[in-house]
Amino acid sequence: MTGVQSVERALALLREIGRSPGGLVDLAERTDLATSTAARLLGTLEAEGAVCRDVTGIYLIGPDLVAMAGPRSGSDIVSLARRHMAALAETLGEAVALSVPSGTTTTTIEQVDAPKPVRAEDWTGTTVPVHAGCVGLVTMAFWDAQDIDSYLASQLEACTDKTVIDPVIGPVIDGCGSVGHRMPPGSPSVSRSTTNQLPVRPLSRLPSSRTNRT
Repeated sequence: MTGVQSVERALALLREIGRSPGGLVDLAERTDLATSTAARLLGTLEAEGAVCRDVTGIYLIGPDLVAMAGPRSGSDIVSLARRHMAALAETLGEAVALSVPSGTTTTTIEQVDAPKPVRAEDWTGTTVPVHAGCVGLVTMAFWDAQDIDSYLASQLEACTDKTVIDPVIGPVIDGCGSVGHRMPPGSPSVSRSTTNQLPVRPLSRLPSSRTNRT
């Protein structure tokens, strides 16, 4: 059977990005495509959420693919985390969600509700810009300082009336890196907060190893 060339080329790009994220020229060379062809295909994939770009223009697997693949794979992070999420939800009495970063967004790929009658809103499949939620702020705390500054210099979207888009967000990000977690504004403690975001990171990159931006 003869394949559809554009689909084959798009899948080739996705495979290469999955192996190692890269820029336009790099990906074009790795897939033996003309730069203009690669740009057109990547533009379509980006519009559909299959790929995304970070602040330096590097293409990454996009949030929609992450959301589709996460809950269904038997050997992925969701399968590994679900038991621990259930235990944490029972201990805290609150829903526990698992989100992953992808470029300049985060996507919730799994949620485990607390064992109580009132259920939390299900955020599975929701993608938001990194500056628009606690998960993203914690993620940004571990970016390089120049990447944070570059992102904050762009036009930030106010997703809700509580989205912080003014300069105060810089110290907030630094605070996340210092303490290793983020609670919503006004939450006095972890024990009294209905949501608290913590990153899962290698031991070598715990919050104490991060130097705040100057």
